[in-house]
Amino acid sequence: MLQSLLSVFGERKATPPTGFRIGGASFDTADMEVEPSSDEVGRLVGVRLALTYEDSKGDRTRRLIVVEKVSRTAAGEYCLQAFCELRQARRSFRVDRIVEIIDTRTGEVHEEPEAFLSDLLLVAKMQRTKKRTPSEDPTSVLLRESTEGLTVLLYFGHADQHLKRQERRILWSYLDWQQDRCSIRGRVPRRSVNSWMDAMLPDTYQFSDALEKVLNSERVHRNHVLSRIPEIVLADGVVDSEERNRLQSLLELLEQQF
Repeated sequence: MLQSLLSVFGERKATPPTGFRIGGASFDTADMEVEPSSDEVGRLVGVRLALTYEDSKGDRTRRLIVVEKVSRTAAGEYCLQAFCELRQARRSFRVDRIVEIIDTRTGEVHEEPEAFLSDLLLVAKMQRTKKRTPSEDPTSVLLRESTEGLTVLLYFGHADQHLKRQERRILWSYLDWQQDRCSIRGRVPRRSVNSWMDAMLPDTYQFSDALEKVLNSERVHRNHVLSRIPEIVLADGVVDSEERNRLQSLLELLEQQF
């Protein structure tokens, strides 16, 4: 397995792929397996929004913010984590207190914040889900069972800020394998999961936490995830500097572990 990862360093270096930027990431619509949604709600990380927000006293204010993520508190409240331009600091906004959102990219007004933030809410929900219930749909179960593996793979998939068709195929190969391994019955709609993967942009800490869980998971799962990493990196036939840096860090960690 280490040899497979090491072989990546023998590949030629190339300039990062070009595309258009939405929400801090670059995408090429020609490489998408499905049509992107019209309002691009699945790619909001890094996007500047104008919020009308109602505080606990009922007072309303307008805030310009830059989206980071949605998180869920222990009490079950969903909060939009963002950089607030007014306060010049990171702030948390309860989603149920957001009255209105204006997308500064288009000027479009969204009066149903939860619908506009649906993909980020899905990410937060999957990260907090602890136990399976009989009423859970197969998509929720599959994402929960695969969150750590997907986080590791997406850390490399998003390294060049460009999820390509070949990379999506590898990610779906892992998900199909997981669905079979975990005996998850039912249809999993690819469009919604593709939106989830677009919204899931792991940082270094999320990657480290997910990798530790993968390394401590069943051997067959651990080996399957690790073997997919070089496939993800080499999916477009080139390796850029950021992918090399992330691979080098992974190799150093694996050499300590094994």
